[in-house]
Amino acid sequence: LPMARPAIFAGMALALMEVLADFGAVSYFGVQTFATGIFKAWLSFGDRLAAVQLSLGLLTLVLLIFFIEQNSRSKLRYASSSQSKPIAIVLRGKKSFFAFSFCGLTLLFGFLLPAFALFQLLYQQGLSVDIRYLDWLGNSLSVSLITAVVSVAFAVFFAYAVRINTHLAWVNRLLGFGYALPGAVLAIGILSFLEIFQLAWWMSVSVLVLVYAYLVRFLSSSLQSVEAGLSRITPSMDGSAALLGLSRVQILKRVHLPLLKRSLITAGLFVFVDVMKELPATLLLRPFNFDTLAVATYQLAADERLAELALPSLTIVLVGLFPVLILSRVIAKS
Repeated sequence: LPMARPAIFAGMALALMEVLADFGAVSYFGVQTFATGIFKAWLSFGDRLAAVQLSLGLLTLVLLIFFIEQNSRSKLRYASSSQSKPIAIVLRGKKSFFAFSFCGLTLLFGFLLPAFALFQLLYQQGLSVDIRYLDWLGNSLSVSLITAVVSVAFAVFFAYAVRINTHLAWVNRLLGFGYALPGAVLAIGILSFLEIFQLAWWMSVSVLVLVYAYLVRFLSSSLQSVEAGLSRITPSMDGSAALLGLSRVQILKRVHLPLLKRSLITAGLFVFVDVMKELPATLLLRPFNFDTLAVATYQLAADERLAELALPSLTIVLVGLFPVLILSRVIAKS
């Protein structure tokens, strides 16, 4: 436990940031949080100043947790040897039963029971499909795919720039802060900026503002995947390619990108799923009549139309399973 303390602390900090950023669940259950207060102040009361003040308060908390998490992660040290493998502890009897039961409870209450309830609601609905479902699905897939592709491209650019010049590492650390930003705070910041320059009308006709918010929010997740992939490519390969007369751009194109294929796919999938289920930023920044699966699920839940929300909810869940399965295969092969 003393050796694992930094990792445990970092995990707790990440969980705290996720809870602070959550809006859908706390809004449905009527829990008053910073996120719900921001939405009420901005949308219900039209009090822009109160919304900004609440956003700054939430941002302060997130900044504090973010720096604590970064400090904990900086204390981590890794050591590995290709000549040795960790000794697996085989549990038997009661110990095996209790360990399996404890791990199974997470799967049971976190996935199986909610999924069963959604399938039951879908069955009660008579397997009928809302005519707007295809629009919700198309909107979700389009913005998710665009954001994933652009995010991976930016991640490759920034990660390769740091590989060439390590003095630029601070840029990537700054970009990593975007994931800690709650969607509501990010959306309020963008809305305030557009209002100052009288560009708020632009939001009603373009999804570019929405894609920009997604990039700020989720670029760090794709950046970490690409950086991890680049770290497995030894610098000697760059030197050998340079001796053959290849430029840095050619080295990236002919050497790094083929070797990074798995990391790029993983990075894109994680961003794709994150965008699919993002709610606060989408609610505030989406153009008129542009509903995603997450927005539709939230609105149907707010209206207590639970049977109708089963299909969009299950779609988000099933899409989210793909990265988990792919990551499990990658871990098993590594």
